Amino acid sequence: MAQFSFSLQTVLNFRRAKEGQAKEKLAGALQFCQREEEILENYQNKLVESLVPVPCGKLDLDRMVLGEKYQETLEERIHMQTTRVLQAERSVDACRSQLEKARQELHMLEKLKEKRYCQYLYEENRREQLVLDDLALSLHRRKEKVL
Repeated sequence: MAQFSFSLQTVLNFRRAKEGQAKEKLAGALQFCQREEEILENYQNKLVESLVPVPCGKLDLDRMVLGEKYQETLEERIHMQTTRVLQAERSVDACRSQLEKARQELHMLEKLKEKRYCQYLYEENRREQLVLDDLALSLHRRKEKVL
């Protein structure tokens, strides 16, 4: 019985590697997106903390001006960080799409390999059956000659 050989095995190996790379890229994009979201949440928490009302009594104008500038700066950072989070989310979506495409390509080749292997087994069984049929026929003819 001859050994099964899939002619597209190198392509299949390449597609498996490509899927692995796509998984790693998605994992990296997810981690980056999570870090960006944590930074945004940190800025938002700082803004909420800065909005705590000033206790009654002393009003320090310089401190109020600094507080307003700090809040404005935080709002700008929140706006910029929100943009970064959206970009990171788009990157995650793109990585997911690439992974899905890589999985589809890999699945297609694996199905083809499975189909070719089934054809191979069918042909090998057919050849084996032909050999057995020939052997049975030759034994039958020998018995007829002897009788």
